[in-house]
Amino acid sequence: MTELPHRTRGGLSVVPGGGDRRAAPREEPAPAPRPTPLTPGTPAVLGSVPGPELVPPPRLNEHWTDAQADAWLAARDLVGWRFALDRIHKLLHALGDPHLESPAIHVVGTNGKSSTTRMVAALLAAHGRKPGAFLSPHLTDLRERIEVAGSPVPPEAHAEAVADVARAAAGVDQPGDPVTQFEAHTAAAFVAMAEAECDVFVVEAGLGGRLDSTNVLGASVVALTSVDLEHTALLGDSIEAITAEKVAVVTPGAVLVLGADLSDAATIVARDHAARVGAQVITAKPEPLDRALGAAYQARNFALARAVCEAYLGALDLRIVREVARSFTMPARFEEVATEPITILDGAHNPAGAVALAASLGEAGLKRGGVAVVSVLADKDAAGIVRALSERVDRYVLCDCGSPRALPPEELAQIVRQTVPAARIHTIASPEEALTAARAAAGADAFVVVCGTLALARTIRTVTGVSA
Repeated sequence: MTELPHRTRGGLSVVPGGGDRRAAPREEPAPAPRPTPLTPGTPAVLGSVPGPELVPPPRLNEHWTDAQADAWLAARDLVGWRFALDRIHKLLHALGDPHLESPAIHVVGTNGKSSTTRMVAALLAAHGRKPGAFLSPHLTDLRERIEVAGSPVPPEAHAEAVADVARAAAGVDQPGDPVTQFEAHTAAAFVAMAEAECDVFVVEAGLGGRLDSTNVLGASVVALTSVDLEHTALLGDSIEAITAEKVAVVTPGAVLVLGADLSDAATIVARDHAARVGAQVITAKPEPLDRALGAAYQARNFALARAVCEAYLGALDLRIVREVARSFTMPARFEEVATEPITILDGAHNPAGAVALAASLGEAGLKRGGVAVVSVLADKDAAGIVRALSERVDRYVLCDCGSPRALPPEELAQIVRQTVPAARIHTIASPEEALTAARAAAGADAFVVVCGTLALARTIRTVTGVSA
């Protein structure tokens, strides 16, 4: 593999392995139980397209626009998902190991990862740090996944980081085994955060943990938000197996912070892994100030973020914490996008998220009789989502979110009929028309909730004029 010239910052050469850096964890103690599909020797492959046409990398001194960077990343999306750590380690090494330039906080779990990651970054920034954050997925633009001090990385910085990664990937790609989009964007996030001189990286895991491409950090603090049945073909078909995959990112000497409402099954596995690797365990404790976040699930996420920052920084300034709690916002997380009737937009895309959403609707005084605008991706538990929503909703307007992975509205309607036979159902392909119909059906006194996938949330935020 051809080595790239070392990046420089402030006149100092950034040399792989040089300086005061921690070694990335290359081998982890095997968590038990471990599901068989994700074994390092036979990485799982999802959604790949044979022989995708990959965009060539830029020449050494060529500067890309953000559009060119997006085109390169879009081509990498056709590679599919392949779970292993060898490519990301090679890619980061070719880039000068930017992931080791600052200490890290790693956020894993089923639901609440993005909110918790942003909350941790906001608390750190308010306490004088310069955090970088890597999140997924995004609402409107891939660039949203990389934040510096609370704002998306500038287009030119994003393009430059992706161009660096593209040049490095040319030396890592192998026939039939190229760098994936998520691996590439993970590496670009580390490059961009390092170039911005962030002093702490707050990183959200993509899927699972053990073989997720973010598992290169050896983070000093790890947050486990929640664990529910998800991606069972890849992560295992039990809470215990899925938890083992997620907490495998915890390394010796780290602090593992558990969400306050983590199940007993997940807690036992998490504590067992921490004991085996010599990590400390803390459980987040909700406080009254967390209620400023509105939705009950966001209050729990904020309690976890506080505990993470306390583990990282020590004692926090409660005045600053209260201000962050009052001012924090998160797109498509119990977001009120219209009134008369109240219209709530939420990214809930699995049964656990829908349960939390239904509970938050009730706590907000929206008890029964609501109208739901729903689109669900085909690989999600649509019946579980609908069943949870039925606690608050009795009418469903089913639409097409525009994703090729979405269930057609007619198929979703069949699932709703089987799950909630008494529900009133309408299918309207256009999300904009579906929202209009739902708001008309609700009248001024009921409410509308939009959920099922972030692809639908993206469209509805545009329709309602809410900025990303």
